[in-house]
Amino acid sequence: MPQKAAYWNERRTLIIADTHFGKATHFRKAGIPVSDEVFLADLRNLDALIARFNCNRVIVVGDFFHSDFNTEWNRFSNWLHSSSLQEWLLVPGNHDNYTRNISAGAKFQITPSEYFEAGILFKHEPTPSKYPLICGHVHPGINLKGNARQRLKLPCFVYNNQLLMLPAFGKFTGLGIVKPVIGNRYFMITEQAVIEAN
Repeated sequence: MPQKAAYWNERRTLIIADTHFGKATHFRKAGIPVSDEVFLADLRNLDALIARFNCNRVIVVGDFFHSDFNTEWNRFSNWLHSSSLQEWLLVPGNHDNYTRNISAGAKFQITPSEYFEAGILFKHEPTPSKYPLICGHVHPGINLKGNARQRLKLPCFVYNNQLLMLPAFGKFTGLGIVKPVIGNRYFMITEQAVIEAN
C-alpha cells in the first residue's frame, strides 16, 4: 500500500518495518529541532490503516524504536492500550536493543530475531532463506531519471518469489537506493499509489 505497509488478509494483520519511533525526540535531545508532528503523523497513518482493514494485529519487522526510550515511548504505549489492536508483535532489529527492558502489557510481544508463521519467515535483515522471507532494514528506494536531467527518489517494495522487502514505515527515515537485480520486481510508492517500475 502507498502507506508503506502490507496487509495479510487471512490473519487480519498489518505488516510494517522500520518505524524508528523516538527518533525525532532523540534528535531534539541532541539540540536538532525536529517537529513532534513526525511521530504523530505515523500514529495517524497507523490508525487509518487499522480502521480501514479492521486489523487485530500489527507485525513490525524490526527497528521499532530508534534509540533509548524517551517520551515517545509513553505516548506510543498509551496509543496502543487505547487502540482496537489485540497484539503488537515486534521482530527485533538492530535498533531494538532497548525493547528487552520494557514492559508494555499483554498487547506488546517481542519474538526471537527470526519469527516463523504459516510458512513465512519474518526477519529484520534480508538473508538467504529456504522459506519466503519478509524483511526490512534497507529502507529501499528507487532513483528515477528523466530525459531533462530530472531526478526523483521514491521509497519502494522489493519483491520476488522468495522475498518481500518492506520500505521504512516511519516518516523520519532515509532511503537506501537499491540496485536492480535480475528476478526482482520493484514497486515504487507515491502518495496515492504503488506502481511497478519497468
